[in-house]
Amino acid sequence: MAMFKYPGTFAAGIARSPVVNWKHDTFWVMRLMGTPEENPEAYKKCSPLYYADKLQGRLLFVYGLMDKRVLFQDTVQLIQKLMMANKDYDLIIAPRGGHGWDPIDEAQLFRYQRQAEYFERYLGTGPVRQK
Repeated sequence: MAMFKYPGTFAAGIARSPVVNWKHDTFWVMRLMGTPEENPEAYKKCSPLYYADKLQGRLLFVYGLMDKRVLFQDTVQLIQKLMMANKDYDLIIAPRGGHGWDPIDEAQLFRYQRQAEYFERYLGTGPVRQK
């Protein structure tokens, strides 16, 4: 969210299982902000859906399709808005990944390696190591 609300502050970022629409994960959020019907402006203010055109820098989304807390359809909605605003983004999909920290396996090692390479590419001091 910081990359959307504070453009130019970060050269690159990674959003792993990002909450894009708080309306779909309201159990504990309602205690802070009330329901989406009671306080729609607060929910809008906390959603990158309304700030897509402000993004600067490179953003990598990492999403597990088995995530039961954050809906992939929300991430797709944000990606559509980024495309319409002609903003660059990258995406890693983990077909069996969930919301929390999955057991260490080859798929998670793959994701961690790609995330490290992403930061090396956009923040590092040299080119990404070739395999």
